[in-house]
Amino acid sequence: MSKLIILMGLPGSGKSTYANQFDHGVVLSSDTIRKELFNDVQFQGNNKLVFDTLYRRAKEYLERGYDVVIDSTHLEAHRRLQVINLFRGYEKEIHVIHTPVDECKRRNRERERVVPEYVIDQMAEKMEYPTYKEGWSKIVDVNPNQLD
Repeated sequence: MSKLIILMGLPGSGKSTYANQFDHGVVLSSDTIRKELFNDVQFQGNNKLVFDTLYRRAKEYLERGYDVVIDSTHLEAHRRLQVINLFRGYEKEIHVIHTPVDECKRRNRERERVVPEYVIDQMAEKMEYPTYKEGWSKIVDVNPNQLD
């Protein structure tokens, strides 16, 4: 059966690096969708279209028998519950990247797409650790040292 793997972490935590370690399945990224739809990875408007497109593609791949990795922050429980509800009937894992906020900010400063540091702070404050009550088949804690 196809499996959905959701990545969770702050900007600069190493989600994309981690996603690239998967040698099977399909990796889908909200940043890639933004670039495709708006020709600008920095564009933060119309998130509904971005995520509708992302999740529609994920479902199409899952229905064709592929495992799917979704690279996006997924920091808040209410947003993750939308994902859980969209993908009923599929095995769903969430992999939590535990990179300290200061390290995320350092890495962020070295990236092409820089997120303002105050936004990273706001996101860190809102972050809610996932629980099995949400509906996950598996919760995987990822040590940032595994991403080097």
